[in-house]
Amino acid sequence: MDLVWALALTGHLGFSEDVNGFNPHIRLEQDRYIFGMYYNSLERASFYSGVRLEPTNSTGIEFALVSGYDEFNFVVPYVRMTYDLNNNIRLYTAPGYEKNTNNTTVGVLFGIEYLFK
Repeated sequence: MDLVWALALTGHLGFSEDVNGFNPHIRLEQDRYIFGMYYNSLERASFYSGVRLEPTNSTGIEFALVSGYDEFNFVVPYVRMTYDLNNNIRLYTAPGYEKNTNNTTVGVLFGIEYLFK
């Protein structure tokens, strides 16, 4: 089992609210299974559990269930695509959702994280 610490900077496209763009992250990895916690864009702790598939040595796709977005449900689905520049720097993108009083907006998150392995 591997323990990974990460510091991430995230940008958000298509969101109307000002959100947190600094997202520290800790993860346990066992084979393709991932379990972790990060400080999310709403300035809350999010816990997740899922799988990471790696089609190539530098690309990945993660599927998980994540907490910390109470506006939607207790847990919501999570998908994230990644590209590793090297062993310590990872680029990523993911769909995101924002719930306002009368509607839900779909946006895109993109980020870079520095991994401490």
